[in-house]
Amino acid sequence: LTFLFPQSGRRLFFASCDSGDLRVGDLKHALQAYRRAVPSQGLGMPRGLGMSDDEEDELDTSPKNKMRDPQPGRFMHVAHTRLRMQDVPAMLTELQGALIAEV
Repeated sequence: LTFLFPQSGRRLFFASCDSGDLRVGDLKHALQAYRRAVPSQGLGMPRGLGMSDDEEDELDTSPKNKMRDPQPGRFMHVAHTRLRMQDVPAMLTELQGALIAEV
C-alpha cells in the first residue's frame, strides 16, 4: 500500500475500505492515520476534560457506567504488531469516523 498510494490516497483508501480489504502490512499505516485523525476530533480524551457528551455521568462509578462500550481512541497506544485481528474492525470504524469528521 505504501508504494501504491501517496499519503492522501491512503487516507481515501482507509476512509472507504472494509476491514476485509486490509492486509497485515496495511495495519501500520492504518494506525498511523488513526493516531493523526482521532486526536484532532477530541476522541480518546479522558473523562472530565469537556470532551464527553455525557458529562453528568463523569463522577458516576456505578457498575452500569463501568460496563459501557469502550471509549473512542482506545487504540492510540497500540503497536501495529500487537493489534488483535478481532479489534481491526473497531479501529477502522473509529478511523473512518474521524476521517469523515475532518472533511
